[in-house]
Amino acid sequence: MRSISSTWCRRGATNFGRCDDSGCYLFAAPSSVIRDAVKKASSGGTHDPAVLGQALGLPAKNFEGPLRMMTLDLRASAPCVRLPVDSDPGAWKCQSEQDTDCFKFGGYTSGGLPEVMIINAPVSQAVVTEVP
Repeated sequence: MRSISSTWCRRGATNFGRCDDSGCYLFAAPSSVIRDAVKKASSGGTHDPAVLGQALGLPAKNFEGPLRMMTLDLRASAPCVRLPVDSDPGAWKCQSEQDTDCFKFGGYTSGGLPEVMIINAPVSQAVVTEVP
């Protein structure tokens, strides 16, 4: 599984994600899905943050500048992996039935890409690379 890296990890942390007393939570998607989303958002050697953000269900500002991808071998690291729920840290709750850019249960971003929640993804076993 891979996830576009974020600043959710503080210096010296042992796990990636938004943390609370029960663990650190990280939304992730299969590497092929992330690479395809970046490819579809790219043109002329650069990516469009708005297109990538829409696909991943995140604000465009999260994708301005160089992109990095965090790779984690789930079999080797053995974190908890499950479908996301609306009470997870970082899940944007819908305010009305008409909302389209918000969390909806089912394992897909608001842009229609598959996603899972990884709890306690170990920093020591992650590989972070630049995405061309």
